[in-house]
Amino acid sequence: MSNENHHDPEKRNEWYWKQNHKEQYGNDNSPDGSENGKQHFDYAEVQEVMGIAHRIVLEKQFEIGEYRTMDSVNEYQRKIEQFAIYPENQAIVYLALGLASEAGEVAGKIKKVLRDDSGIFSDDAKLAILDELGDVMWYLSMLVTEMGIDMSDVLAENYYKLEFRQKRGFLRGSGDNR
Repeated sequence: MSNENHHDPEKRNEWYWKQNHKEQYGNDNSPDGSENGKQHFDYAEVQEVMGIAHRIVLEKQFEIGEYRTMDSVNEYQRKIEQFAIYPENQAIVYLALGLASEAGEVAGKIKKVLRDDSGIFSDDAKLAILDELGDVMWYLSMLVTEMGIDMSDVLAENYYKLEFRQKRGFLRGSGDNR
């Protein structure tokens, strides 16, 4: 991957996707887009089709009232542990950096809506932000898990902290100990 593409998330994702799918879809460098009889798929086309498919599934689930939700944040926290792949000896740092990175991606999606769409959030923009917020939630939940805390405790502590500040008239302002 060239240096200028390393910092572009779309180019980086495309490069990783191609590296991980060479075996299945063939070599991207072949003249006709195929190798050994394997069909070549363009990353952007696959990403678009998957995005459309994901949206259709969500719309159908909403339409028939079968949108899947988790009963609790603690249930989510337990279920996502199966997807954890990171260096255990540096778990806290890895997860904190991942959380910051994904939060940045959320901000980036919102910035692009402001710049490109005059601040009007289309369904596609909302879906893209939803996906990134899910990644934020994964990193947050795994960070909390690594610290031995339940997500419900994080939410409860935050709620009561805000309630206490409100009762004292300190919701506005700055500082941790308002």
